[in-house]
Amino acid sequence: MNKADVGLPSHPDSTDECKRESVLFVVFREMERQRQLEWEKQRCQELQHQRQREQEKVLSLKAKNQNLSIELSQLNEKVKELSHKISETRLGVSGVKTTIDGMRSTRDQQMADMSALKTRLKEQNQRLVSLGQEKARMEAKNRMNSATDNANQEQVAIAFSNKQITLKQMRDRLNDLQKE
Repeated sequence: MNKADVGLPSHPDSTDECKRESVLFVVFREMERQRQLEWEKQRCQELQHQRQREQEKVLSLKAKNQNLSIELSQLNEKVKELSHKISETRLGVSGVKTTIDGMRSTRDQQMADMSALKTRLKEQNQRLVSLGQEKARMEAKNRMNSATDNANQEQVAIAFSNKQITLKQMRDRLNDLQKE
């Protein structure tokens, strides 16, 4: 800053000029100080605003973190619940499978029993037919030999009767198995 800028006369009076320069220097320093204070005040306000914004961000992030923690906790709880349900379902399926396997085994055993009984029934029928034929031959032979011993006829009749009883019992048992 020069003298003309401040509006001071330009004659050279050395004491006045020194005083003026001194005053100007003081005024200039005061203005500089005021400007510096104003700048510091603005800077302080900017920093406060920035700090406030950052605190708001921190609070927002904390709230978001808390919400995410709650959501994660809920999801973990759902995972536990679903895992438990899956385990229960697997146990149920395993139980049903075991029951079905048992039923198959029982069915297979009953089918084998029924097949064995059918085979025995077929054999008994063949024996019955054979006995019937044998009886017919024996009766024919007996008629031809009427004097033959009646004891043989009674034994054949008893054997035939026993075979018929056995055959009837087997048929009844086969019918019972088929009903099951």
